[in-house]
Amino acid sequence: MTILGQKIPFLVIVLLGVLMSAVVLVVIASSTKGARLLELEEEVGALERENRELTSKLVSNTSLLLVEEKSQELGMIKPENVVYLETQEQIAKLP
Repeated sequence: MTILGQKIPFLVIVLLGVLMSAVVLVVIASSTKGARLLELEEEVGALERENRELTSKLVSNTSLLLVEEKSQELGMIKPENVVYLETQEQIAKLP
């Protein structure tokens, strides 16, 4: 009985050692994933800020007033006569 009594505590100690090692590995893996998650969240924030800035620039650069000013700088003028084509009339007809 002493032999069995000595093997059981040894197996329990080995099993506890394996379980503690597994817990340490899980904690390390989760902390690594947490750090990566933080990096990705910061990157998302930076991209959202850049997107807002670019959207603001797009809105300001496509305003009608700015387009009119740019066209005048390029020497464009408003047409005197505007010709509209009717969509019902066919340009090229087959004989």
